[in-house]
Amino acid sequence: MHPYQLFRAFYAAEVLQPEDIVLDIGCGDGFFTNHFLSAQCAEVDAIDIDPDAIREAKRNNTKANITYYLRDAVNEPFPRKTYDVIVWNGAIGHFAIADARIVLQKIATALSPNGIFAGSESLGREGSDHLQIFETTRDLTEFFRPHFADVCAKALRYPVYNTTFVRNEAYWRCSNSTGRLAKLNWLHAEAR
Repeated sequence: MHPYQLFRAFYAAEVLQPEDIVLDIGCGDGFFTNHFLSAQCAEVDAIDIDPDAIREAKRNNTKANITYYLRDAVNEPFPRKTYDVIVWNGAIGHFAIADARIVLQKIATALSPNGIFAGSESLGREGSDHLQIFETTRDLTEFFRPHFADVCAKALRYPVYNTTFVRNEAYWRCSNSTGRLAKLNWLHAEAR
C-alpha cells in the first residue's frame, strides 16, 4: 500500500474525539476501522454488505470497541439511531445515485446535533465499477448540499503505487452544525 492511500484514514481519524460513537460505512476488511478509527473514539459500529469482508474483519481486525455488522446501508437501518461521526470512505461512487441519496439522508438523520460526516472518493473516471462520477470537489459537494448545512472538501493528487496512474481523491467533512467543523479549520470546496 502506498502511503498516500492512507490519507483517507488519517483525515477521518482526525475528526474523532475520545467519547465519539462512530459508524463506518463500507468497512471492508476492517483495516482502517481497527487501525485508525477505533483508537481515537469510544465505539465503532462498522458495516459492510459483503459477508466475506465482515468475516475477514472479525478474524483479523477486532478490538473491544468495534462491532462488525453484515448490513445493507441502503435498505437496512444503521445499528444505532445516532452517531457523533459517520465515515464513508472510497465507496460513494459504487452506489447508484438514488441509493447514494438514500444513504446520505440516513446519515444526515443519524448525525448527532454537532456530528460530522467524513469520507473520501476518487474524482474523475477511475475503473469500470463506479456507478457515478464526480469530476471535481464542487461536483461532490453539490451532491452533499441538499443533506448538510455545512460542506467542506479538498482534493489530493497522488500516484497509485507501482503504476503510472495518478489518482485525484477528494476528502470531505459535512455537518448540520458549524461548531465542530470550524475547529477543524478546513476551507470550503473549490473546483479542481
